[in-house]
Amino acid sequence: SVKALYGETIDIPCPVKPAGGLIFNKWKYETTSSEIVYLVTRNIQKNEISYEDVPDYKDRLSLTADHALHIKEARVDDEKEFTCMLSTFEDIYEAPSLIHVFSRPTKPNITNLATNLDTRKLIQVGYCISEGGYPKGILTWFKNGHSLEANEKILAEITFKTEEDQASKLYTISSTLKVQATKEDIGASYTCQVTFSLPTGEETDMSDPVTIDVHYPTEKVKIEVISPTGNIKEGDTVILKCSEDGNPPIQDFNLYINGEENGKISTLNLTDIQRFASGEYKCSLPGSPEPIESSVDIDVHYLDITLNSSSSTALVGDSVDVLCTALSNKGPIHTSWVKDEKPISPPDFTNLQFKDNGNYVCKANVKEVKGLKKNISFNLLVEGKPSVKLSKQVNKDGKSKTITCTVNGFPKPEVMWNAMGVNIIYTCINQLANETEEQAKLHSNLLILCRVSIVLGCNKYSQFHCIWSRFSVEKLLCPYCQNACVVSDKSDGEEKVNDQAKVIVGVVVGLLLAAVIAGLIYWLYTKKSK
Repeated sequence: SVKALYGETIDIPCPVKPAGGLIFNKWKYETTSSEIVYLVTRNIQKNEISYEDVPDYKDRLSLTADHALHIKEARVDDEKEFTCMLSTFEDIYEAPSLIHVFSRPTKPNITNLATNLDTRKLIQVGYCISEGGYPKGILTWFKNGHSLEANEKILAEITFKTEEDQASKLYTISSTLKVQATKEDIGASYTCQVTFSLPTGEETDMSDPVTIDVHYPTEKVKIEVISPTGNIKEGDTVILKCSEDGNPPIQDFNLYINGEENGKISTLNLTDIQRFASGEYKCSLPGSPEPIESSVDIDVHYLDITLNSSSSTALVGDSVDVLCTALSNKGPIHTSWVKDEKPISPPDFTNLQFKDNGNYVCKANVKEVKGLKKNISFNLLVEGKPSVKLSKQVNKDGKSKTITCTVNGFPKPEVMWNAMGVNIIYTCINQLANETEEQAKLHSNLLILCRVSIVLGCNKYSQFHCIWSRFSVEKLLCPYCQNACVVSDKSDGEEKVNDQAKVIVGVVVGLLLAAVIAGLIYWLYTKKSK
């Protein structure tokens, strides 16, 4: 038995080995009709070789010195039994050799691919073909590396076809695969393998894998909130997405809001959502004989805050009714207060003082809803007559004193120093927004007058309110005096002065002066009469 590859040279050795005395050597074969055909004869005595006129082997034959027959360009038709004959003077020896020709087929190629497979019917995956093989090979289909023929659970239909080339006698084998896919076949890899024989044994060759999309009907619809991931509050941007488990995916769903149809969507963006947008949002599969739908409830959390104040302006000692109210559909609500950007305890707006002036902020937040918080603010203005506090301190020179006049009031009081012909030096230091401190150095023993005035902010209190504090000097301070100037309070009082009082005082003084003058005239007249 001799094995040879298609297109290559067939080397057929002569198995006969006579002892000697060879006369000639011949090669022959027998046709299918039992006809003997001689190919070549060698006269060993004369060393002459003659080739018979056999068309199929013209210019393809040669003999070697050891009587072997070489056939160039092996063909399928060469697959027959060739006989080597050696003749001696005593006998003729024959030995047959069976030739086997092999041809490697082409790599399988899958063509005519389907655009998609379906879970409801058989659809052709593709057409696999391998050409030029001999002997005839075998095609096998695989899915994800597993043979489809050996898997009875897979609904598949496979057909095969073999064609022989009339000239070359080589085979072309092909196969068609149809499958009814399942959802699990998404992304499945299909391949086609050819199994063939060569002189060295059996071999295989695999096609390139192909992947085909699988179509299947929708069974479920889903609507979900993509953003935000937690609780929804007013002002958020809410993104709703409708999806389903079918393939190809649906692009537009019927949208229902609180039972009313609201167009077709795949994704819905609700910007700056408000509480009235709360309710049921439902996606429904269009064109379905039976309802396939899904819904989600949107609850928009809100927070309202109000601040009611009986007045934003008050006098010292008065009270103001202030009520901060927060309302939410998600509790509990936490409230806090800030005054002039500093956290404070809940304020008490009774017996108001100047220190209660400022900007108040009521803050509310719902801890269960991240970012749900609101603030509301108001300005409180406490007005009234200023208060004056006087203090004295002996200076380091021991000859003078510094008088400190501390004034508390709102709006900011105006502080003036008055002295009857006295040269005073004073400075002003603002300790707080509603507090004024003035210092004066005395250089005389004359009366010093510290007057503080303030104008109230409302029309019905348009008059001036003054507080007078007086100081007097017990001893004269001068370059010739050795003792220090001692300042003491002669009187501290409060006097409300207005234009009406000034008129009354003027009238009284005028009447007194008139009485004195009248008395003086009467006295002069009586004296002259005497």
